[in-house]
Amino acid sequence: MLAALLRAAQAGPAVETQKWSYSKKSNGTDAVAVVKSISLIWDTRIGADMTVARDPTTTWDLLAEKAANRGSVLQSSGTAWAAATAPGAGSIWDKAVVGARFDSGQQSSKISISIMKSVPLRRNDLLALQIDADVAKKQMPLFRLLRHVTRDFEIHHSAKVTFTRIGTSFVVGETISTTDDKWLRYFGAEQTLSNAITISGVIRETAQGSTDMSLTAGFKRSW
Repeated sequence: MLAALLRAAQAGPAVETQKWSYSKKSNGTDAVAVVKSISLIWDTRIGADMTVARDPTTTWDLLAEKAANRGSVLQSSGTAWAAATAPGAGSIWDKAVVGARFDSGQQSSKISISIMKSVPLRRNDLLALQIDADVAKKQMPLFRLLRHVTRDFEIHHSAKVTFTRIGTSFVVGETISTTDDKWLRYFGAEQTLSNAITISGVIRETAQGSTDMSLTAGFKRSW
């Protein structure tokens, strides 16, 4: 099936509302993506992101592929997703985005929702509020021969406030998962120094009761 999708992507889009993209990765696999709009009322879209691995044609090709990928053979995989953007609800929020994603290779799924609200301030400043919540679930093989699996989950929600004029953001949130028996909170801040450089710091609670701190810098430039 993935080979048929690859041929369709290389042939070009079938309809105007269905967009295909194709690119070749450095490891020899093909990346194929398709997006289709199914409703204009809520700007609802569905799509799939696929990695298509070509079967080695000779023993030499098989050995070369294993040597380049630490002894493993590349496998085809795919991720299906859906997203819908709901219109604003008066003065409560400007828009809400609901999304779902399923990864067949990792046997994982994720459902998320984001609510955005912008509030004008003095001196041409804008306060942007974003509330995120998501639930992720992953199946892990426990006893392969007996076909038993364990189901891991993680729940996360956060609130982010951004002062657009000065480029400063603050975020607070908490997470819980099957490996932790309590909610773990965190607080972070990010400062944009220029159009390409950002500095961010995060303070997190750990399951052992201690505090973990990190400071990172980022650089992003498009040509």
